[in-house]
Amino acid sequence: MENRLLEEALKYRGLGWSVIPVKKDKRPAVPWQQYQEHFATDEEINAWWSYGSTYGIALITGKLSGVVVIDDDRPKHNVKGDFKPAPTVTSKTGSGGFHYLYKYPTHEVKNSAGQIEQYVDVRGEGGYVVLPPSENESGAYEWLVSPFESGLEEYPIKPEFTQSTPEVSTVLGSPAWMQALMGVPEGGRNNALTALAGKLMSKYPASQWGSFVWPIMEMSNNKNNPPLDAKELRGIYESVCSLAIKEAPTEVDLKTVFRPETWEVLSAREFAPIEWLVQDLIPNPALVSVSSKSGIGKTLSMLDIVKHIADGSQFLGKYQCKEGAVLFIDGETGQPEIHRRCKLLGFDDIRNKKNFHHLTTYDLNLKTKEGLEVLREYIIEHNIRVVIIDTLRPFSGCMDENDGAKVREFMHPFMKMRDELEVTFIILDHERKPAMGESKRADQSQVVGSQDKIASVDVALSLKSVDRDTRSLHQTKARRSPRIEEPIYYKIDHHYLTSGIERIKLSWLDQKDVEESKLDEAKELVVTKILEGEEYTSPEFIEVLKKDGVGKTNVEKALKELFEENLIDRYKKDGERGYTYRKLPTS
Repeated sequence: MENRLLEEALKYRGLGWSVIPVKKDKRPAVPWQQYQEHFATDEEINAWWSYGSTYGIALITGKLSGVVVIDDDRPKHNVKGDFKPAPTVTSKTGSGGFHYLYKYPTHEVKNSAGQIEQYVDVRGEGGYVVLPPSENESGAYEWLVSPFESGLEEYPIKPEFTQSTPEVSTVLGSPAWMQALMGVPEGGRNNALTALAGKLMSKYPASQWGSFVWPIMEMSNNKNNPPLDAKELRGIYESVCSLAIKEAPTEVDLKTVFRPETWEVLSAREFAPIEWLVQDLIPNPALVSVSSKSGIGKTLSMLDIVKHIADGSQFLGKYQCKEGAVLFIDGETGQPEIHRRCKLLGFDDIRNKKNFHHLTTYDLNLKTKEGLEVLREYIIEHNIRVVIIDTLRPFSGCMDENDGAKVREFMHPFMKMRDELEVTFIILDHERKPAMGESKRADQSQVVGSQDKIASVDVALSLKSVDRDTRSLHQTKARRSPRIEEPIYYKIDHHYLTSGIERIKLSWLDQKDVEESKLDEAKELVVTKILEGEEYTSPEFIEVLKKDGVGKTNVEKALKELFEENLIDRYKKDGERGYTYRKLPTS
C-alpha cells in the first residue's frame, strides 16, 4: 500500500482506536464529536486519507479508544520540572514535546491543563492528540515507543490527585512537601509547611504568592493535627517570603519569548491562510469586540450568530459560519430571557445541540487567575472553539475601563488563550451616546472607556439601529484582512410558523433596499403629519421627524418626490426663501 497515512490510520483503527483527520494546524478536518461515541467506518477512513490527502491523523482519547494521554510540553518551553511520567508507549511531537499513552482507567479522566505540573496536560474524555507520522507547522511526529511493539501501561495518576484543587495538583511529585499537603502531626508541622512554601515560591512569580501560595498553606495547615494558630502560620509564610523574594521567578521566562528572527528566516516561513469563523467578517482564532448602545438587540444578534456557528450554517443566509462548540457566558440578561430568545431564534433546530454551552453567572471574575483557569479548563475539556462574553463589565472585576494599563492587563490573558488554544473570544461591550455635534456614524471611539480595548482586538464590530426592525453592523477594525467598508444591513423579522409557534429570523438586506425603505418611511410620516392639517417648512419637518429616526436627506427627498407626485402642496410665504408644505387645496 503506497498511501502511508491511510495505512497507518487503518492500523490504528485495528488497535481499537477512534481516529479522525486533522489539518496542519492540528484542528479537526471534520466535525469530530460523534467519533467520541462511535468509530469511523472504513469507508470514511479511506475517504479522509485518499491519495493526495495532506491530513494528519489524530487519536480520540477517552473511554471509546481506551487511551488517556499525558501531553508533556515542558521541553518546548525549556522547563524541566519534577514530574516524571511512567514509561509507556511514547511519541515525540512536532514541536519537541512528548505524548505518553496509557490505558484508560476504571475512573473517568477528563481533559485538564497544568494540573499535574506547568505545561503538562491530560487528554481524556472529549480530547484528542495527533499521531505519527503526521506533520504540522512545527515538524513531524514520530514513535519513540511504538504501540505496535509495546503495550500501554496503567495510567499512573490516581483519581484523588486529579480531583484535588488544580493548583494543589501541580505540586505532586515530591514526597518532602507532599506530606504538608496531606497533613502533618505535631512536631513536624513547621518544617513541612516551610518546605511547602519554599517549593511553591520557587516555581511561581511573587505576584501570585498572596493569591496562590498562601491559600494552599492555609488549606494544608487545616489538615494538620492539630493545626498551627494563624499567627504562627503567617510567620512561617512571611519568613520564607523574605528569603525567596531574592530568587523569585519572573512572570515570563524572557529566554523563551525574546528570540528575534532575521528576514532570511522569517521570509522562508509559510503561514496558513485566514480561516473564517464567519465568512469575511470574523476570522478564527481572533479576539473580537462587538459594541452598541443598550436596547438595540446586541445580545439577540450575537445569539443568532452563535446558532449558525453551532450549526455550521449561514448567518443572514449569506455569511457561512464554521461549525464548532460555543460557550456563551451571560452576566446581564439572565437565563430565563436567554432561554426565551434561543427558542424564538430556533435553537431547537440545531443539528448538534451539544455545540451550544450556556452559563449565566454574576460571580465570575475574569481578572483573577482562578477565574481564567476555570474558563481555560472548560474550553479544553469541551473543545470550545468560540467564547462569547456578554458583556465585559460584569466579568472584569470592577475594572476602571478608562485606565488603559488596566484594560491591557485584562485583555492580555485572552490574547494568550486565543493563540495557545486557537479559540475565538467575542467580547460584547457598550457604546457611549455621541456628544452634541458629533457624527453618529459607527466609530471606534464610541466604545465606552479606554481605546486600549479596541487596540487589543483583531476585529471591532459596531451595531447600530436603522429603524425599529432594521440594524446595521459596521466593521470598524480588521487586523488580519481587508476591512469591510460598507455596513451589513439586516431585518429582525417576527413571524409565526404554521404550527402557531412564534419565531424571530434575521434576514440580510441590500443597502439599496434599506435606503428605499427609509425613504418610504419618510414619505409615510410626512403625509401623516400633513393630513393632520399642520403646515411645516423643510427645516421644521427635519426637526419633527428626527425623533422617528428619519435623517435630513430622506426628509428632503420625501418632500420633493411627494410634491412632484402631486400628493402634497407647497408655497412660499412673504419674505421667506424656503417652501412651506401643506395638504393639497380642495377644489
